Amino acid sequence: MPLRSNPPPARSGDPDWQVDGMRWPNREFSEFWRVGGFVWHIQRTGVGPVMLLIHGTGAATHSWAPLVTELAETYETISVDLPGHGFTHTPRAFRPTLANVSRALEHLLAELEVRPAIIVGHSAGAAIATHLAAQRNGASDMLVLINGALRPFYGMMRVIAPSMAKLASFGGIAASLVARNATRDTRVEYLVKQVGSDPDKVDVEAYARLMRCRGHIQGALRMMAHWELSNIETTCSQLELPIAFL
Repeated sequence: MPLRSNPPPARSGDPDWQVDGMRWPNREFSEFWRVGGFVWHIQRTGVGPVMLLIHGTGAATHSWAPLVTELAETYETISVDLPGHGFTHTPRAFRPTLANVSRALEHLLAELEVRPAIIVGHSAGAAIATHLAAQRNGASDMLVLINGALRPFYGMMRVIAPSMAKLASFGGIAASLVARNATRDTRVEYLVKQVGSDPDKVDVEAYARLMRCRGHIQGALRMMAHWELSNIETTCSQLELPIAFL
C-alpha cells in the first residue's frame, strides 16, 4: 500500500525522514510503501524498462543519486533502502539473511506491480541481486553486478567475522560508538574512502546522516551477522540470463 511522502514516525535511533531526510538526495522521487510488516523507502523516476538498483551494506538510496539522473530518459529506475538500512522501517523480528532479504524484495516488487528488466547490485547488493534473479526464475532480462561481494570468508575469518558482527549488532555498543564518531563529515569521508570509494560532498553528507543513527549501523551489522555466501557462486553460474561483472 503506498504511503507516498508520509512515513510513520522513526523509532529511537533510526534515521528520521522529517529530520535526516530533509536534504536527502533525490528526495522528490521518494515514496513509502507498506508491505507486510515493512514500510519501504524507495525512489522511483524515469521512463522506460524498469531497472532495480540494490545498494551495498551500510548504504542507502543515495548511492545511486547521480546514476538515476543519467538514466531517467532511458529507464524507469527503482532504488530501495534495504531492510535495516536508511529510511526503511523493518520488523524487529526480521532476520536479514540473503534468502529473507531477497524474499522481502520480491514481495515489494509484487506490490509495486513491476517487472525489473535489469537488476543492478553493488557490493553486498550484488549477492542479493543474484539471489533475487534466481528466485524470479528468469523473469528479468539482465543482471549487472558492480564490485560484487560474492565470495565467503575463508578459514578462521569464516567463523570470526559473522560472530563479531552478531555480537556487535545485538549489543548495540559498536553502533553507538560509530554514531558518536560520525559527528564530523571529515571522519565519515575518511572511513568511506578506506573501503575504496571516492565520495563527493553530497554522498559524504548522506553517509554522515546515516552513520549518526545507531539504528542504521545496527541494521548493517545485523545483515553482516546473518550473511551466508557459500552457495552464491553456484547460484550465479546457473542463471540463464546475461550477467555483467563490473
